[in-house]
Amino acid sequence: MKIMVSNKTSAKKTIITGLFIILSFFFLPLPAEAAPNTSMSFNPDSVTVSPGEVFTVRATINPKVDTAQTANEITAIEIHFSFNSNIMEMTDIEMSTAFPQIMPISCNNQVITGPCIDNGPGGVGKASIIVWAPFDQPITTESDAAILHFTAKDLISSDTTGIVYDNTTQASAMNDNGNVIAAGGLGTASVTITPGTATPTPTIVTEPTPTPTSPAEPTPTTEPSPTETPTPTVGPGTPTVVPPTPTTIQISPTLVPMVDLSFKAKFQGILGAPPENQRAISVLVTAIDTSGQVYESSGTCNYDISVNNGLWNCKAGLALAISKSDVERNYVLLIKGPKHIQKKICDDVPTETFGGTYRCRINSSKISIPSQTVNLDFSNIVFLVGDLPEQDGVVDSYDISFIRNNLNSSDPKVIATGDLNMDGVIDTQDYSLLIAALSIRYDEE
Repeated sequence: MKIMVSNKTSAKKTIITGLFIILSFFFLPLPAEAAPNTSMSFNPDSVTVSPGEVFTVRATINPKVDTAQTANEITAIEIHFSFNSNIMEMTDIEMSTAFPQIMPISCNNQVITGPCIDNGPGGVGKASIIVWAPFDQPITTESDAAILHFTAKDLISSDTTGIVYDNTTQASAMNDNGNVIAAGGLGTASVTITPGTATPTPTIVTEPTPTPTSPAEPTPTTEPSPTETPTPTVGPGTPTVVPPTPTTIQISPTLVPMVDLSFKAKFQGILGAPPENQRAISVLVTAIDTSGQVYESSGTCNYDISVNNGLWNCKAGLALAISKSDVERNYVLLIKGPKHIQKKICDDVPTETFGGTYRCRINSSKISIPSQTVNLDFSNIVFLVGDLPEQDGVVDSYDISFIRNNLNSSDPKVIATGDLNMDGVIDTQDYSLLIAALSIRYDEE
């Protein structure tokens, strides 16, 4: 699976891949850090297979190597490893149940949502993937980080090779700064490919050179002469038919002055009722039709206290200057919350497996606006937080520093800006939400 991530021309928005580059430059030390107490290994650490055999090795993480220390609460892992591509080929990297989400990664000069697999020439195979756990479910026990799939190549004689973690493999943990993999905490796996029987050397048999035989000349076939079609004679008195001149009827378009757009939405981290003074938030709504015409508007979302499950009911008015003959053209919607990354939506009822992973397909625009009142349901996807006021379309050092520098602040103005889950405080939950938003970082366009 390779999903391209759009680039932006602004120098400020040059894509920085890898969670740990961002951590190294942006994050200040957190209080009450646990010592690095994590290791990475392969399971099994030794395997013997036959040529052509498909086999699986699991990349595992143990957040508590030293049982006398506190376990690291693992939230994300950046995995890099190498293997001998002359004797084995990597076919896929599968996500595990503990780390079911993938972050963008640089792969062959492109930014993709991994994995990145290179069965390179010269026997140097490499692969990389960045996986993360749900932000509210950090991993504290030994778990699979990813499942690696290989196929053994055909060999005449036995050979043994290794799968080796690169020293850039790192893990991040809640309430810890930087890499939490302990020194010497990267393991290896041994792979032996053993042919069942030796392949016999083939005997070369020289075939006699055949004498070419000239093919018989084909007998030409005489084509029949075409029969002339008689030319009809117009007799006297035959009327000449003159086609009528078409009349062009101009139809003046009937303008639709305003479309009342209503939609349901869920915003990342808000699972219950916010304080009463925060139960209405503003959103920006942009509609783009198939011709590229852009219509912008502002709207309001009100928290639905009747269901109290994180659902917001939103309304916006769009001045769509289109004729009634075109009201069924399709649109793409861009929606941006007050502390959120802009989301591009191309489906009437979009869905996603994991929060924040919905993406428009290429050249997809399936949202129709057939009347002046439209109701859409976007409650099956999550609008990610992270772009704090004043918004600039990217989650960057300003946003991260604001949260980090104002943990446990009691200033109402500061809380209004940095309380991402709207529970009345700025704490490590808001910080974790911001980390999760780094998987996207930029407004979708």
